[in-house]
Amino acid sequence: MVKIPLGPVPGIAAPQSPGDAVFAPAQPAVGLGPAAIPDPERPAKQDLMTLEAMLQGHLPPKEGMRRIHMNGGLPIVANGQLTFVSDAPQPLAIAGDFNGWQPKAFEQRGPLQVRTVETAPKGAYKLVGQDGAFRPDPWARAYAYDDHGELSLIRPQGPHLERFRFVGGFGLPERAVRVWVPKEKPSHHLYVQDGQNLFDPKAMWGGWRLQEAAGDHTLLIGIDNSGQGRFDEYTHTQDRVGGALVGGKADAYADLLVRTVRSLVESNYGPARKVGVLGSSLGGLAAFHAAQRHPNSFDFVGAMSATFGWGQMGEGAENASMIDRFKGQPRLRRPKFYIDSGGAPGGGDNYDVTQQMAGVLADTGYRWNKDLWHWHEPNAPHSEAAWAARASRPLRLFEAM
Repeated sequence: MVKIPLGPVPGIAAPQSPGDAVFAPAQPAVGLGPAAIPDPERPAKQDLMTLEAMLQGHLPPKEGMRRIHMNGGLPIVANGQLTFVSDAPQPLAIAGDFNGWQPKAFEQRGPLQVRTVETAPKGAYKLVGQDGAFRPDPWARAYAYDDHGELSLIRPQGPHLERFRFVGGFGLPERAVRVWVPKEKPSHHLYVQDGQNLFDPKAMWGGWRLQEAAGDHTLLIGIDNSGQGRFDEYTHTQDRVGGALVGGKADAYADLLVRTVRSLVESNYGPARKVGVLGSSLGGLAAFHAAQRHPNSFDFVGAMSATFGWGQMGEGAENASMIDRFKGQPRLRRPKFYIDSGGAPGGGDNYDVTQQMAGVLADTGYRWNKDLWHWHEPNAPHSEAAWAARASRPLRLFEAM
């Protein structure tokens, strides 16, 4: 058996989620995307009530900040005002487009720091510490990147990123879900694994820069991996890595994606005409598993350099690989499949198992260039830079649907 690279495992494990559903406010959250709602300030008005409950001591700050973040988000824009809130223990100031980037101190109000600004809700801002350093607001819903790193945004109207930090359930740890909001009203939603590597220019190998490959109507949803739990969440069965058996929680991850993340996304941005799932390495394996577990949920499934040999890679491991699971099985009715790899015959970037999977799908009844596509990028390495270089291929196929 050829030894297949698994790809890097970034970060550290997140804390365990206490329940089996995403944290959410009592009312459905309405986010910053283009979905039309009767009262666009309703979530912000709810958030002002939550803030008042924290200031009066009726709600713990940690819980209140979570509620605001997962509902309308910070800063709170209502009644012609911007309300910024921080639970940082050290005194802070705030600077942004609204004040010519001249730091203005927060007001300490009980356990929180609050700053209210009478201004039009637009532009960028950062928090300023006692050391004079400018930092992004960790609680901001919308954000972007420039030459100086992450910028926090105030209700942007053009293309931008948004973030929901506390998404968990089905026994899996909480993690962030990052959303690229496109220029136009989205018609296509693409869910992608390893969210922390997709948009951040400081991610490994420069990240995917996936927003650069997306069209004006494609909403990208990046679901962060849980660090050390990545091997477990993205794999359908166990395999042996470093002498230990790991893996086998992909059912829970697929349920989290379809039942929790998708619900969160559609409550904020509306439903999509077409829905896809994409991943690389083990993330590509997770995409295929999600399609098998929820066959009517996706129109498009993409796997770049996917670890299709998982289950039989480590010494003595003899579990069914994803190739085995698709071999001889009835053709899934709804999704179309795109798979690719770099490398070359005999090893590198999961080349051999990708070729095998392509053949199995064709034998199952998928038709070349109609509902099955395969691409080989000769000798391309197993890295974010390589996936970024060819990400436009699956994106264009998905967006043409």
